[in-house]
Amino acid sequence: MAIAVAGPFCFVPVAETDIGWHLALGRLIVHQGLPHTNSLAWTQPDHPFYATSWLFDVAAWAATSQWGLAGLQALTFMLLAGTLIGVTVACAAVSSQALWVPAAVASLVVPRVTPRPHMASWLLLAVCLALCLWAFKGRGWLRALCVPLIALGSNLHAGAMFSTVVLGVFCLEALWRERRWARELAIGAAGGLALMVNPGGPYNVWYMATHLKLYDAIPIQELQSPKLGELPAFWALILPAVALAIVARKQTPALMAAVALFAVAGAFAARLAFKFYVVAGPAFAAGAEALKPRQARALAAAVLVLGASANASRYARLELAPRWDEHELPVRAVAFIREHALGGRFYNSFGDGGYLTWELPDRPVFQDARALAYSHDFYGRQLAAEGSPERFEALMGSLQVDWALTSATPGALTGAGLLTDQRWALVYWDDLSEIRVRRDGPLASLLPLEFRVLRPDRTPEQLLAAIGGASDETLAQALDELARLRRAAPSPELLAMFECAFAARRGGTPTRACAAGGHL
Repeated sequence: MAIAVAGPFCFVPVAETDIGWHLALGRLIVHQGLPHTNSLAWTQPDHPFYATSWLFDVAAWAATSQWGLAGLQALTFMLLAGTLIGVTVACAAVSSQALWVPAAVASLVVPRVTPRPHMASWLLLAVCLALCLWAFKGRGWLRALCVPLIALGSNLHAGAMFSTVVLGVFCLEALWRERRWARELAIGAAGGLALMVNPGGPYNVWYMATHLKLYDAIPIQELQSPKLGELPAFWALILPAVALAIVARKQTPALMAAVALFAVAGAFAARLAFKFYVVAGPAFAAGAEALKPRQARALAAAVLVLGASANASRYARLELAPRWDEHELPVRAVAFIREHALGGRFYNSFGDGGYLTWELPDRPVFQDARALAYSHDFYGRQLAAEGSPERFEALMGSLQVDWALTSATPGALTGAGLLTDQRWALVYWDDLSEIRVRRDGPLASLLPLEFRVLRPDRTPEQLLAAIGGASDETLAQALDELARLRRAAPSPELLAMFECAFAARRGGTPTRACAAGGHL
C-alpha cells in the first residue's frame, strides 16, 4: 500500500536540478576515476573536491546509459520501495496493528521523492532502524549488521551519518538494558568508523559538519529552517510523534530519543524533515498500541488525511513519462545552444549547472549546485555583484564571459535581469531561460537573432503598444521573432497574446482585441 501511494512519483518527468551533475560525475568516474578537483567548471577547475555520493553517481549513470531516463526512474523507485519496506518491518517490530503507518509515511515523503542520493540514505536509515528494533526481540546480533550497511552507505550519500546516530542511540539502550558493555560499545564505535570506509575517509563527516554552516554563505532553501507554510505536515506531526514516542518509551526509550533528535534536525534544515518521517513512523506504530481502538483509528485517519491533502495537487497533475521536465530545466535552451554551437566561456545560474554538465559534456560550466566544489569567495563575489547590473556586468567582463544563460525568474545566483547593458544582445528566451551574447565577442554572428520587439523585459502593455505602432520593417522583425518564440514554446498565454496583438495590428486596435480575447 505504501509503495502504491508514493511509487508513481518516481516516474514523473525528471525535474531535479542536481541529478545532471551526479550523472556527469558518474560518467567522469567510470572513464577517468574519482576526481580530486572540481573538474566540471571552467571557473574553479582546480578547487579541491570529493564526490561523497560517488557510488550512487556511478549507479545512476549506468542505469541512465543502459535504459535512458526510465532506468534512472527505476533506480529511484527501488530506493523508495526499499525504504518503505524498511519502515514496514520497523513498524512490525513494535506493533501488530498499525498497518496504516507505512502508507502515511509514504504520503509524507512524496515531496522529496526525486532522483538524488538522499534516497539511498533514506533506505539505509529505514533498514538500520528496523534491525535495531528487531534486535530487542532476542536477536541482539542484528544491530551489528548495521555496521557493514553503513560502510556501504557512506559511499552512496553522506547522510549515512544519520544511520550511525540511530545505531548509537540503540546501542546505548541495549547497554543500559543488557549491561553488555564490550559488545555494544564495539558495535557503536564500529558504526562511527564505518562512515570512513570510503575513498574520502573522514571527508563525509567534515562534509556534513560544513553543511550546517553552508546557508550562511549560499541561500539554499533546503538547508534553511522550514517555514510553517512550506512543510505544514512536519510542524503538525512533531508534537504527536514525540508524545506517542513518550507513551511507548517503556517498550523502547531509544526510539523516543531518535524521534526527538530528528525533530530538532528537521526544524533546523528542511531536507532533514523527511528523515524525521521515517523515524517517526515506528513511533506512531508503537504509540498507537497504547491507545484505545477508537483513538487509534482517529489518529490513523488524521495522519493519512494530512499526508494526502499535502499532495492533492501533485496527484491531480500526475504525469508518468521518462523525459526531462522542460518547464523546470533548461531543456529548450540547451537545444538552442546545440543548434547554434555556442561555445567558449559562458555564465549559467546555480540551478542550471547540473543539467548543463550532463547535456553539454564538452562545455565546462560556470557553476553548478555542488556548493563545496567552489570557494566561498566565488559565491561571495557573485552575490555582491548581483546588487546592481553594473557590478554584474563588470564581473562578467573580468571573467571574459562571451555569453550567458540566465534565469527568467529573479533569485540569488541566477543572473536574472542583470545583463541589461547594450553590450549584450538577447538571442533566445522562453518562460524559464534567457540567452544573451556579447556584441563584441566571438558570437557576434548570432546578432541577427536578437529580439528587439518581443522582449521579456517589457510589460504586456509595452509589447502591445510596440506591435500596434510598429513600422512595416519592425513588424517584419517582430513576426520573425514570433516564429522563433513558437519554437521556444514559452507560456501558451503569452503566445496567444502575441498572436492576438498581431491580428489586431492589422485591424488597428491591438489592446481592445487582446482584452476581448481574454489575453490581457
